Amino acid sequence: MDQLRGLSDDLERARSQYAASTAQLAKIQRDLKQNRHELGIPRQNLKVSQRRIAQRLVTLYTSDQASTLEVILGARSLDDMINRMDGARSVTSLDANVLGQVKTFRRAVKRNGELLAQAKASQQRVVATRAAASPPPTITMRFVILRSLRKSAC
Repeated sequence: MDQLRGLSDDLERARSQYAASTAQLAKIQRDLKQNRHELGIPRQNLKVSQRRIAQRLVTLYTSDQASTLEVILGARSLDDMINRMDGARSVTSLDANVLGQVKTFRRAVKRNGELLAQAKASQQRVVATRAAASPPPTITMRFVILRSLRKSAC
């Protein structure tokens, strides 16, 4: 009788650990799926921003864009010079914004990649724990045999 109770307790403990590991594994898998999705967004944004920078560099290299000195010397009036300087400043500001976006997207991609790696490692640990918590077939079989013997004895 005590042997049956001990086996029953062992089996219940193993089932409980297995169920807890299964629930934890399901949560990790949901987190992984969400993190993969969240990683895709900054990756796409990073690609777009990098293309914009590449296009801008090509434009700067191939165009005859005037330097600040050329803008000042080429102006016909003070008003013309101010307008030209504002235009050059706004282009420079746009370039700085795009570079800032690239840096932000790179950080986001790196952070999400690290989170993804951590979640995968956690998933592997839970799978190992779950496998260890699975009741061995011998305990389950003993429990079934002892229970049937007990029933037949009564």
